[in-house]
Amino acid sequence: MKFNKTSIEILSLAVVQGWNALTAIIILPKALIGLGAEAYATFALAESIVMLLVPLVVYSYDFYGVKVVASQKTPADSLCAVRNFFPVAIYSKALLSLLVSVVLVLLTVFVFPLKLQYLPPLLLILVGAALQQNWLFLSLRRNFALAVCITLVRGPLLVVLWMYLSDYSHGGVFAFLYGVMYAAAGLASTIYAVVVYKLKIRPPGFAAIGGSLRSGFTVFLSGFSVSFYRGTGVFFLTVFGASSEAVSIYSLFEKFAKAIQATTRPISQYFYPRIVELSVNDGNFQRNGFKLYYKFIVPQLAFLLTLWVLFVAGFSWLSEYYLRSWLTLPQSIIALALGSMLFANVFGCLNFSLGTGVLNALGREKELLKSVGVTAVASLGVSVLSIYSFSEAGAFFAFAFGEVLLFAIIALRLSRATHSQSGDER
Repeated sequence: MKFNKTSIEILSLAVVQGWNALTAIIILPKALIGLGAEAYATFALAESIVMLLVPLVVYSYDFYGVKVVASQKTPADSLCAVRNFFPVAIYSKALLSLLVSVVLVLLTVFVFPLKLQYLPPLLLILVGAALQQNWLFLSLRRNFALAVCITLVRGPLLVVLWMYLSDYSHGGVFAFLYGVMYAAAGLASTIYAVVVYKLKIRPPGFAAIGGSLRSGFTVFLSGFSVSFYRGTGVFFLTVFGASSEAVSIYSLFEKFAKAIQATTRPISQYFYPRIVELSVNDGNFQRNGFKLYYKFIVPQLAFLLTLWVLFVAGFSWLSEYYLRSWLTLPQSIIALALGSMLFANVFGCLNFSLGTGVLNALGREKELLKSVGVTAVASLGVSVLSIYSFSEAGAFFAFAFGEVLLFAIIALRLSRATHSQSGDER
């Protein structure tokens, strides 16, 4: 029974991540054809900016909230912690969403009215991020309910998006429907949580909001830095005057890679509360926690590589019948794109497990922040130089470079921590 429940929870997390993957693989290639390369490149730029700032809205609540709830000793205490923390999380995220949205609207109206014309309707993505409380379902191990809420909302809206797209689709309408898909899913999951767990949405006060923001600031900076160096390819390609076709194709490949990698995260997410419990209750966490976590890294990588084999096997069909005239890049660039995205996925999977998972659970948030900070600075420098010199080929290289560098730094820090623990025991 325990195994069945675990399987259902992991599958539910996969469904939550899978909707993002389906959107990337099914909707976006058709959007490229329906909107045209120029309009799609404008949409891709606006969407990449919004997605770049989603971590600013989510902040660190998906990890800090889990840590608060998972550290409780009994299920009753956990539910009490959820009820106390829920108003803080949702009001804090709503405030962050409002501030980010105001800045982006002003940027659109007064600075880049043409380049960012599709940005305002895409701000609904930030609304969805503010409303969807993943930490709540994850910490209570009720991910099946979250998966059902998201499926019931995003499934029909995905069909609507598919039916809308044609050779004469309007980018503004598409951007609005795209944003509604995220906002509606977040609203549905919040309504479910409020009704089922009898949550109150009373204003928590600025002191409580400020305290939660300060407590999760280090974890937030780490996550935001990762998002920042991963998501600047489209921006720099646009800045340096790459063609609309190059921007569009890079954006698609980036979405494919992120979608595939996201499907491997449910195992890490499901066992993150267990890692936190061990770090709180077991003084020998490094000896026990690492063994618990490492045995789930291999299945993640095996699943990831399987997905890539399937994706590459179907890529000839995708390019021949789906993207047709838009896939005009040389074969060498396409091979570089596939290879670099595969490298980024493998090392990104390891970074999420060992960095976001283990280092945070160990209470080494500052070490993770330093690692990500060094990676972000180095990656931005490499991105600017490589994209300026080699356009889309440089963007693909820079995307993989950041993940490989971050893995090297994290592995070095964990190695030192393990040796230090071994020395203390002796």
